[in-house]
Formats: sequence, structure tokens, C-alpha cells
Amino acid sequence: MREKGKDKSIEVRRIFLWSLGASTFVGYEEGLQSFISLVEIANFDHVELKFEWPILDIENFTGKDVKKINDLLGTTDIGLLVHAPYLEINLASFNEPIRKISVNVVKKCIRIASLLGSHAVTIHAGKIHEVYSKRFYERAFNLAQNSISSCLRTAEDYGVGIGIENEKKGATYYLFPTSYELLEFVESFHAFENVGIVYDIGHANTVGADLVTFFEMTQERIISIHLHDNNGITDSHMTFGKGNIDFELLIKNILRKFRAPVTLQIYDKNGLLASKKMIEKWRRTYF
Repeated sequence: MREKGKDKSIEVRRIFLWSLGASTFVGYEEGLQSFISLVEIANFDHVELKFEWPILDIENFTGKDVKKINDLLGTTDIGLLVHAPYLEINLASFNEPIRKISVNVVKKCIRIASLLGSHAVTIHAGKIHEVYSKRFYERAFNLAQNSISSCLRTAEDYGVGIGIENEKKGATYYLFPTSYELLEFVESFHAFENVGIVYDIGHANTVGADLVTFFEMTQERIISIHLHDNNGITDSHMTFGKGNIDFELLIKNILRKFRAPVTLQIYDKNGLLASKKMIEKWRRTYF
């Protein structure tokens, strides 16, 4: 249980300082143990475990799996973050049984994060299917707020923070893709101190955001950052330099000011390692 009045997002910053990590991804077919070995050999500071099938199956995840991961990480200096499932759940679903199942899935992920020693869980607030129009935004906002309030109460009990991630552009309307929408939503949780923002720079690029301005508007609430490249249209999670994001500019104007986990979410092993080399070169130049 966290101490009363303690800002959990600040605790996350203090624990990780400037930490560079890598996120698991669905297309990695060599298994979790192999991915953790990759992270260790490449000298990443932390790993983000994204609970998506098949690499991490939350439905069948048990205490044995917790022990296995703790044993794997116990012989290393690698830190840990957890990303809750999002591909097939929806915390803002208009279908109440689906919304309730989604809440329960996130709560299970929170309990797992606590057992794994992760101090924060990244979540997505939800989406409005393309069949509906954005005029149902207020309803989705309220449903997402109810869902996440319930998750935050569970997270408080387990001493875990929650980071809500900005979303990408797509045919389906993903909630809170812009800085002002996300900040308005996060600041609506007046009763909770364990909630912050996960700034996904690739997602912000798909909605045409000024990436530095987005950071400046939300930086007081940001607890971690996700990095990957794209062409400004598709959320393709590419290697640095394959899209149109100026990462060197971001290093100079954002990351050297930031003291919290920065996670590479690149869906290709070679691209992941190549991007790490680039970011380390820029860190040596600008830090």
C-alpha cells in the first residue's frame, strides 16, 4: 500500500531516472526468455512486458510465470515495466459485458505488475468503433473514466501507478490522441495521485502533432515515453530513420530534459538494436 499523499508518478521517476528499454512485441517468435536475453546482451536498462498473446498470455498467466520472470530478471540489472493488453479490450466499450471484462483484465495485469516489481502499468483508455461517430465522445469519455477509476483503486491497493497512453490516428477513433484531450482526461482523476501520462511519440506523429509542443504541454504528468518511427500516417513502429520523425531534434529538445523510462517500441529485432545505437550516439553528443 502506498503512503497517503505520496505521488506515485514521482516515485516512478526516481526509481528509473533516465532508463532506456525495449518492449516485447507480437511478431517476436523466439519467446520471452530469448527476448530478455536480447535486452540483457544489448545492455538495455529495462524491459517493457506487453501482455499480448502469444508472447505473454494474460488469461493463462500464473504464479509459475511470475516466478519464471522474476528468476530470469533476478540475475540481471534489468528493470521492468508492464503494458496492459489493449488490442482486443476496450475500457470505453458501449457493450457493458466487454467493458467489465476489459476492466478485469487490466486489474489482473496490475496485480501481476505488483508481483513482478513493476511500479507502473501502461494502459490505453479505449476507442469508439468507426461504425459510431465521434458525437458519442462524451459517453465514451465517461465510460473510460469509470473503468479507469476502478483500475486506479486497485492500483492504489497494490502500490502501482498507471500511465495512460496517447493514441494513434485510425479508422476507429482511439480516445485521447491529442495533448489537450489526454491532459483533460488525466486531470479529471482528482481523487488519485497514482495516475500519469505515457507519451507515445510515434502515435503523436500520426495525428500531426508538434512533438516538442506535445511534450511541453504534458511533461508534468509524463511518467514514461515510447519511441518508434512512422510516416505520419500509419502506426508502423519502424526503425529510426525509416519514417519522418526527427529523433535527433527530439533528443536535443525532449529527452535530455526527461528523467524517466524511455522505451523503444520497434517491431523488428534488427531495427530495435540499430535504433538503440542511434539514440546512444545522440545521448553522447547532447547529454
